[in-house]
Order: sequence, then C-alpha cells, then structure tokens
Amino acid sequence: MRKLLKHGGIALISILVGFPMGFVLGILTAPCWGWFESSTGIESLGHSGPADWVYMVLSCASSVVVFSIFECIFRRNLAGGQPAGASLSAAGDMPSPLSNSGQNSSF
Repeated sequence: MRKLLKHGGIALISILVGFPMGFVLGILTAPCWGWFESSTGIESLGHSGPADWVYMVLSCASSVVVFSIFECIFRRNLAGGQPAGASLSAAGDMPSPLSNSGQNSSF
C-alpha cells in the first residue's frame, strides 16, 4: 500500500509539473516545428502556434522524464544511497579543512 501511494504521488507530481513544461517547450520550439512541417508536410504549426498534438506529445514526454527522475531519486534514497542534498564526494574519508584535529594551532 505504501508503494502504491509513493508511485501515485510521484505520478501526480509528474503530471502537474510535466504538462506546463510541455506547454513551455511547445512555445520555445515553435521554429523547429515550422521546419518539421515544411520538410514532412505534417500539420504541426498554425497561425496561433504549435498544433494540439505537439503540446500533447511534449507534455507526455515531459511527464515521463519528470517521473523517471523522481523515481531514480526516491529509489536511490530508499536503497541506502546518500540522502538528497548530500555531497557526491567521499567527504567522510577526508578530514575537514576547517577542523584542527591533530594540528597545533599556536602561532
């Protein structure tokens, strides 16, 4: 049940983030869709912007990418990986440059 709630929450967040991202990507990539339409003949750019199917494809692709990123983050955290925000270097093996362990601090 906990897994179902986790995946459902990730899916909901992915949709809420992915669909606006798809809309923005559609607007930003409008010149590319004009080229695509002229070279393939598939209607993808109208007088008011990209076609509806362009927004849907980009929104679904954005949602899948966001879902995959969140899944990897949560799977790594649950598998005993480093917590979110932790340094990626092996800082535990090296003493901190700010610590005085073993050094004489007299001048």
